[in-house]
Amino acid sequence: MERTIILQIPLCTNNLLCARLAASAVCSLLNINIEETEDIKVSVNESCLMFMRYNYKKAKLSFIMGNPLTIVIEAEGVCEKHRFKDNNEEIGLILLDSLVDEVKYERKNELISQITLYKRI
Repeated sequence: MERTIILQIPLCTNNLLCARLAASAVCSLLNINIEETEDIKVSVNESCLMFMRYNYKKAKLSFIMGNPLTIVIEAEGVCEKHRFKDNNEEIGLILLDSLVDEVKYERKNELISQITLYKRI
């Protein structure tokens, strides 16, 4: 049976710790080893940072505890920047791709608004 934990946070540097701690707790519940837990925490952190770069106001993180572990990070609130893809986004996506088994993302108005991370356990 899949369990889901949902965390909604305002996007600011101080709240990234909450996102990382939630990821760590989920990994602990699933008995994921420390190296993979670190990869997942970095992936969650980078996903939130990508949304912060475009000034989204909040993020909703859904940790779906199945196999694979699925983490859906959705940007919420009005995005004040109307910039398009930049080098930081490309680097962030490459980083995510190297840390988890699969990454999917959705765009609204040319900006990423949802990132889904998959990690086989």
